[in-house]
Amino acid sequence: MSIRMLELTLDHGLSAFAANCFAAYGTLLCSGARNVEDGYRYGKLGWELYNRFQEESFIAAVSIGYFGCISSWKDHYSHCLEPLKNAFHVALRCGDIAAAGLSVNIYCWNSYEHQNLHVMDSIASSLAERMEFFGQQTTLAMFAPLWQMLQNFMGLGSHDPWILSGNVMTLEAAIDFAANFNPSTFSWISFCNMIVEFCFGRIDDAEKSYHDCKLKILNNPHSAMDAGGLVFFGCLSLLAQARRGKTGRLVIVRKDIQKLRRYAMHAPDNFQGKLLLLQAEYAAVRGKHLLALSKYRLAIIDFRHAGLLMNEALANELLGKYHLERSSSSSEELAITHLKEALRLYRNWGATAKVDHLKHELQQRHKFLARALL
Repeated sequence: MSIRMLELTLDHGLSAFAANCFAAYGTLLCSGARNVEDGYRYGKLGWELYNRFQEESFIAAVSIGYFGCISSWKDHYSHCLEPLKNAFHVALRCGDIAAAGLSVNIYCWNSYEHQNLHVMDSIASSLAERMEFFGQQTTLAMFAPLWQMLQNFMGLGSHDPWILSGNVMTLEAAIDFAANFNPSTFSWISFCNMIVEFCFGRIDDAEKSYHDCKLKILNNPHSAMDAGGLVFFGCLSLLAQARRGKTGRLVIVRKDIQKLRRYAMHAPDNFQGKLLLLQAEYAAVRGKHLLALSKYRLAIIDFRHAGLLMNEALANELLGKYHLERSSSSSEELAITHLKEALRLYRNWGATAKVDHLKHELQQRHKFLARALL
């Protein structure tokens, strides 16, 4: 449909609606990083056409395409946030409630890795209140898995933190809604399941969730941050399995890391740190100690530079655990340094449940850490 709209625009001349056509076509080209350079040019042209015609009723559609699905394939993730927030307010003013909800939904999906969770929870609560008032159940259903995931990290889930249930949604109700009304929601349930399952040590479950949503997310026109996050946590889950002796997983990891390498070529600010951390874990599994240490440290620096608080904490956690595996006095000192930093960063992020879980896990496995991590 977007191709046909583009053909009509080229045949009959530019109009305000042409902005939608170019943004939609750019979104298709960028999907799965198929043709990022051309897709980005089409998306940018769509945004320039919107600015030329200034037709407010189209701002949400163009912003969702360009800032929601295209720009993060090239630009720093923060580049899209203010335009999406503005699109939300303008779309509400124009009465385009569904597009308004989708704009702020994408805003939240592109924010959680760097934004404090209490701030995110406040934004999510405001969005849910408005969408509930306007009867936008589909928007709420797509957003609920992310919001519940964030609450799980905060310690506000109703069960164990790796189970995606609580005040926002129950897993059973979300699956039922997806089956009856919106099957695409299954992908986001599995995506968020994968993250909490990996971060709270349920590696078998995280691997399954990765495979459940992998093809649907990578083969559809979603934000680069979604695709990158999926490959990142999916490969971390597979590498954790390889550490347990399931080395056959490395075949999949090698293939999927190439996807992230391609993403990082287009948008290093968004994906270079993720790539480096996967390379560090891969080198650690292969016993390449010096290479692993170098990649871990570079990943931490890159995440700090990009402002990705959650990922900087995770990189410190994984490096600390790697030092514990080395079982020497110097490694133990380095492990304590990085694990303390991981706990500090998780606290700053607002992830109370993650802090408690990590401390408990480490103190159970390594008794000497009980006092060191106080």
